[in-house]
Amino acid sequence: MSEVLGKVITLLLFAPSVLYGQTGPVNGGKGYHINHGDSAVIDKHGFKKKVINNHASGLTIFVPLNTQLEWTTYIDKPPPGVTVEDVLNCPVGYIPVPGNPDYNTEDFCVAKYEMKNVGGQAKSQAAGVPWVNIS
Repeated sequence: MSEVLGKVITLLLFAPSVLYGQTGPVNGGKGYHINHGDSAVIDKHGFKKKVINNHASGLTIFVPLNTQLEWTTYIDKPPPGVTVEDVLNCPVGYIPVPGNPDYNTEDFCVAKYEMKNVGGQAKSQAAGVPWVNIS
């Protein structure tokens, strides 16, 4: 019996993704599972945040999202080892690029597409011919 219990405890401690599956929404969007060492950008109740799970337990965490109060309380007071960060909001046609601490750079936005001439203004969009020969 104790051998079986030991295997169950080992499974709980070292294979949480087997129990909970992949990082992602659960309970119809009322919560979010984030595996240990993983992160997720959660946009709920008007608050978009990146949640990073480095909890000392090594287990998957549950982020409550059922109500705005649950989500904002979690943002304000995350568990130890869990980090909640602001997310860079890029304009339409741009995508975020994570900064690199090795080079002391911060997150920034970069055009998703080649620039197109839209009414004499450079615009990042998929359709159209790239704007060249800009003087």
